[in-house]
Amino acid sequence: MSLFFQKGFSSLLVLLLLSPYVLALVQAPKGDLNLEGRWMWPLWMGARQAALSAVLALVVGGILFLSLRACSSYKSFRWVRSLLLWPNLIPPLFVILSVMSLSQWLGWSHQGLMWVILTHALMNGGLVALAVFAHDQNQVQKLSEVARVYGASVPRRFFDIWLPQMKSVLIPNFVLVFAICLTSFSIPLVLGGGSLTSLEVHIFQLIRTEGAWSLALFYSVIQTLFVLVLSLTLWKLKGEDTFSESYIPPSRPLPAVFLGVSILPILVLSGFWFLSVAKDFTILFYDPAFFDFLQSKDFLESVIHSSLIFILVFWIQTFLSMGVIWGGRTGFTEGFLKGYVSPSVAVLGFSLSLLPGEGELWAVLKTSLCFSFLTFPLLFKWKNLSRWKGLSHQVTVAKVMGAGGGTRFWDVLWPQMREGIFQTSLIAALWSLGDFAVSSFFFSGSKTVALMVVDLLNKYRLEWASLISFALFAVGLLLFFVFQKGLESVRR
Repeated sequence: MSLFFQKGFSSLLVLLLLSPYVLALVQAPKGDLNLEGRWMWPLWMGARQAALSAVLALVVGGILFLSLRACSSYKSFRWVRSLLLWPNLIPPLFVILSVMSLSQWLGWSHQGLMWVILTHALMNGGLVALAVFAHDQNQVQKLSEVARVYGASVPRRFFDIWLPQMKSVLIPNFVLVFAICLTSFSIPLVLGGGSLTSLEVHIFQLIRTEGAWSLALFYSVIQTLFVLVLSLTLWKLKGEDTFSESYIPPSRPLPAVFLGVSILPILVLSGFWFLSVAKDFTILFYDPAFFDFLQSKDFLESVIHSSLIFILVFWIQTFLSMGVIWGGRTGFTEGFLKGYVSPSVAVLGFSLSLLPGEGELWAVLKTSLCFSFLTFPLLFKWKNLSRWKGLSHQVTVAKVMGAGGGTRFWDVLWPQMREGIFQTSLIAALWSLGDFAVSSFFFSGSKTVALMVVDLLNKYRLEWASLISFALFAVGLLLFFVFQKGLESVRR
């Protein structure tokens, strides 16, 4: 495969991912960009929310780190690691339901900046804790142990060794969480209560309510470029690998009671929802109206649409990953995937809605494409980019030995990368089950299960919404478990 063909194919893939922005630029009226008034205010409010969320995530991550330091075996480490990663893998719809259940239990309103910041911090605190632990076991433990042998006190070891050493991991993780929270859409849209807590929500409102395409694109470009700079900065800082499974037992683990700290994020982000489901199930079990609703035509249509989106997202993600790898690793493709982490949900949704095609099947296809374009860069960078880079030596050897492009892909790259590709495709497909933000751009009414849940919430049927969401959540878990078992059997 020639270098010219590699670059050409890579450019086509990049253009495909950027095509929604091209459509939006074509759609935007010329010369209607008006920057009068407080046009900087949305930028400031979005940045403030992201910064506060990132700071609180660092604090939460520091607390959760204690549970990792209490692990005395690899088995306990894997359990705690799974508990800390779990909140980041829960679709936003389920997180929102749990926060609403918690606020209902406390007797407070579920809307406001406080809930947005707290939810973001709990969702991302586990990522920070794992990165801190990875740096601690690789760099800090040895220095701290030497200082302890020479008689240094605990406060001195903390302030003179641990804290200065942790700057190199805390700064890149602050940047990472800031970028994630800056582009957050679903959680600020519902929990923000109409206040300006996210630039993404403001872009959405500009297009939907005001039709101000040029201004929305202006904010979107600024946001995308800012996230690009943050992502490249994060890559340069080279923080610890959050998802690494390497484990070195601490020389002096904390008491086992600290293991319980790891359950706090899940308790808040899903525990109260589970409790409300258990309570609502006993009530709805004797409610014939609920069972009539489950047998209605509208509900069955929503299940079919969600299932089709699940299947399409899985295969679109898979083919995108295969296309990137088959096109060959070039500096252009790698640099793009490093920086293009989280595109604008609002611009993606509205621009793809401009494509020709009417009807529900077209809406299913557009939703699947939009959701795949939204999640692919982040998931590929998380799971597959470093693995792809690590196989470059084997690819070079195969090329020197005369293997063609197809042979290098099917015999070298694909056998070693298919597991990671299928896992990220499955995660994206599972996320799509709980998506209501993207699908709302293409469907009118409750045409997916997630949209139906949101409609029930708007009608104050929290009990029905919680129980249906729990069933959706259980199906997703079952699919993930079956898929993992299938991958293990193939690996053996």
